Amino acid sequence: MSTPKHNVTVAIEAALLAKARALAAQRRQSISALLAGCLRQIVDDDARYLLARRRALAHLQEPLELDEGEDFPDDVHDAHAPTAAHAPDQHHRVLHPFPDLR
Repeated sequence: MSTPKHNVTVAIEAALLAKARALAAQRRQSISALLAGCLRQIVDDDARYLLARRRALAHLQEPLELDEGEDFPDDVHDAHAPTAAHAPDQHHRVLHPFPDLR
């Protein structure tokens, strides 16, 4: 038994309609089925996004469990600090893997 369908009117440019008709024909679908599939995908994606967002926000409300392990001597941290010999200069640039996140 199929779910009842409802008509929707969409106003689009002639060029877009021509491309949509061609795409629907390639996929052996009607434009209606093509649009319904696109809308279904958008709605499903939004629902998954909202669920993931809710879960992420809930995790932020929980206190973070920090390991109360042994303390390290200060010289362990100093061993990993950059030295002047390893500092970048104008000839050796350090590229950030995600420059937009700096």
